[in-house]
Amino acid sequence: SEVVHTKFILFVLLFVLYFYFRWLSSLPKFIGYLFTITLLVTGLFESVLGLQQLYGFMPSNHGLFKLTGSFFNPGPYAGYLAVIMPMAFYYLLSDYNVFSRKFNSRYLLFYIRWIVSAISFVAILLVLPAAMSRAAWLAALVGCGVVYVFYSKPSFLFQKRELQPSTSKKLSKKRALSYALIVVFLV
Repeated sequence: SEVVHTKFILFVLLFVLYFYFRWLSSLPKFIGYLFTITLLVTGLFESVLGLQQLYGFMPSNHGLFKLTGSFFNPGPYAGYLAVIMPMAFYYLLSDYNVFSRKFNSRYLLFYIRWIVSAISFVAILLVLPAAMSRAAWLAALVGCGVVYVFYSKPSFLFQKRELQPSTSKKLSKKRALSYALIVVFLV
């Protein structure tokens, strides 16, 4: 009975979170920019707190672990940083083109977001190995890889090819086998 109760609460919370993000996406773009900057700043805060704990300037929140951030356990702490890292990487890539233009005060929010993203990305990159969470490293690497692939749109993934049916089947089998081997290797 307790498991069903917990699952129901989790379902309700996910439902509320879905509508919260729907509401957030309907707000003006300025609010969305502030929300992303806020998330990046929390990632930066957590990583700086983790570095302070790592070097002994701040106490940990758990007696058995040296590095926990503001969390009680290094697992959720590393998981949170692994979620923020691809987001920081995305804004590093997408906001960089603002720097190719002459300075304009209208783009000040983009400048701020890029700088906060760069500092957050580097700080997370420094503290994530110390958390010793392989799952967080894998999540961060896969997340950054997905961001890079969909941001750069390489031609071998998004190119439409006209192949004859016999070679198409061979190519799709080879591609499926190579993807399966990559997934097995990563796991």
